[in-house]
Amino acid sequence: MWLHLHSAHRRMEIQYYCDFLDNEHQKLLSHKVTRWLSLYPSLPRMIQVYPALQSYFMSIDKPTGVLKCVFWNYLSEHCLRHLQSFVVVFNEQGQNIKNQKHQLLR
Repeated sequence: MWLHLHSAHRRMEIQYYCDFLDNEHQKLLSHKVTRWLSLYPSLPRMIQVYPALQSYFMSIDKPTGVLKCVFWNYLSEHCLRHLQSFVVVFNEQGQNIKNQKHQLLR
């Protein structure tokens, strides 16, 4: 999805859809597969603009197979919210481990 939205023209189209749906537009954060903790801040942002993203991707002529599966499935937004509830727990545990590591190094 981030590769598809890389161009300035496509980002302006997403801005239009956000405005049309009275949804506050925010820059989407990309998630790096090698950095699983980057998923925590990127999910809430994606969920926030999901209605605009869904409208945009459903309106383009030839969406890629993955994008079509994600945005045409009515359960996708629910799955993102469910995933977010798990990621919160992992993020909290990651922060606890990080804090414990800093305490051990003192």
